[in-house]
Amino acid sequence: MPGPMYFFIRAWLVFPASKGRNAMKVSAKALFISVLVALIVGLALGFFPQYRKAATLTENNKSLQSALGKTQDQLAISSFAARCGSVYVEAVKQNYSIASTNASSLFTGLRKYADQASDQNVKQQLEQILDGRDTIIAGLAKGDPAVAQQLQDLFLRLRSIQDSVTAGTM
Repeated sequence: MPGPMYFFIRAWLVFPASKGRNAMKVSAKALFISVLVALIVGLALGFFPQYRKAATLTENNKSLQSALGKTQDQLAISSFAARCGSVYVEAVKQNYSIASTNASSLFTGLRKYADQASDQNVKQQLEQILDGRDTIIAGLAKGDPAVAQQLQDLFLRLRSIQDSVTAGTM
């Protein structure tokens, strides 16, 4: 069943101002213009709500991507701190070969993460940690018990980075 707009257009076209052959041409022209205007209005009414919805979803997506990146950073730093704790435990137990292997793996992972880190403050702090790599690896290779203190300091620095990433101050 036709809607009210149909009846309005039909009434407007059926009763043209003049009679005759030209009246029908004007009516067809008026019908074309009316349909074109109705189509443009309909498209505009459909476009703007969808545009607003898409803009809102894009903004939400950006905020969720940011939150995901922060959570991934927290997880990575937490993992490095846990691995450092494992190296520390092995060093305290004087299992220097296991500690050395785990420390080497830890520093390799830290290097890869620091190279791809987007936060410059995190990257800078990780670079400072990586500067002490050779000292720790050499101390573990020698079986030096003093390396345990360096590992403890390393663990605390990693926890400090983790806390700052969690707090969002970096």
